Amino acid sequence: MFFKVFAFSVFCIDRLIAESGGKVKKRTKWIIGGVLIISLIVVGSVYAFQKGNVDGVWGNIDPVQNLDVIGKIGENPGAGGWVGAGENLRTYNATISRNPNICYGDPDGSNPFDLSGYTGSETIGDLTGLGSHSATCNGNDLIISEYVHVASSGQRAIEIYNPSDYAISLLGYKIQIYYDGSTNVGRTIELTTNATLPKHDVWVVSYTSISGVTDQQTNNLNFTGNDVVALVRGGVAGSDYTGAECDNWATGPAGGLDPNGSPTAWSQDDPGVQTGSNEDWNQVRYGRPEGQGSCPSTTANFLKQSGFGFDGAMATGEDYQKNQPFVLGVFCHYNNPIYAQTNKGKLQSVPLNVTVSGLLCDNGAEPIGSD
Repeated sequence: MFFKVFAFSVFCIDRLIAESGGKVKKRTKWIIGGVLIISLIVVGSVYAFQKGNVDGVWGNIDPVQNLDVIGKIGENPGAGGWVGAGENLRTYNATISRNPNICYGDPDGSNPFDLSGYTGSETIGDLTGLGSHSATCNGNDLIISEYVHVASSGQRAIEIYNPSDYAISLLGYKIQIYYDGSTNVGRTIELTTNATLPKHDVWVVSYTSISGVTDQQTNNLNFTGNDVVALVRGGVAGSDYTGAECDNWATGPAGGLDPNGSPTAWSQDDPGVQTGSNEDWNQVRYGRPEGQGSCPSTTANFLKQSGFGFDGAMATGEDYQKNQPFVLGVFCHYNNPIYAQTNKGKLQSVPLNVTVSGLLCDNGAEPIGSD
């Protein structure tokens, strides 16, 4: 038996106040919740299952996240690149395109690179498919839809596809290259920060400009067939826009009461404050509150920040049938007036890691295996 529990994608609008006291601005912000996929192997005709408590913990705002990786980080496959089972299905001197039934990237750059989700072109150096991509599914974030490496001309190209049903700002998205089996990033290419990629559309980055196709040309796109190419989102400490101004984390109030009640504990630098009882609201907050000259130092001012909260559902003792949905918990968006950030970019994402405990088969036994 298999079942999947999905968290959520939420669009939110915060009220942002210009520092100068001028016109109040509104800026759209979005978050992507974590996705929990659990596979249960059940013997015989047992199809129902039970669950225990659900807890959700917020991570750091805008962490670096691999979205899609071509190759295996730390591995050098040699001059021929990574090779799959198919005509010209390789990363050296070839064009490979994502199959139309693939709408989620491969974010785990530590696993063996699997080319089965791609189709190789019969023509080496084929550029005819660049600039368009179609899919038979929907995803929730950008993926690499086409990869081009031409040894003779030096042309390189990466086509990025938006498989979602909404436009995505390219601010915070990057291409990173790991050279010759290194585990360290050797090159980072920021995608154009003032562009927005419409739904089901593509963005093409190329080494030399391709007429009518290239959206972003850069000589830094200089990978060879044995280099890892990764599409990532987020920042790193000390550069770009990691985090959000005045970001804080909290746990509580407890018992599913008013989500805006005083937290039992909060921290200005430690998401770990959310550990402990799951019978409470876990929160991440950000932004300098209206009328404040600095980040919050009191609980009262903490409660004036914008942010997100999650209260996981408690165990009910009920049996759930195969494919029957159940409630993970309650989500809250704290929409308070905060000043527009002056030293950081837009908030892009904040991960919510959801844990479902106490999973049992309907005969009371623990599942044989789960991943």
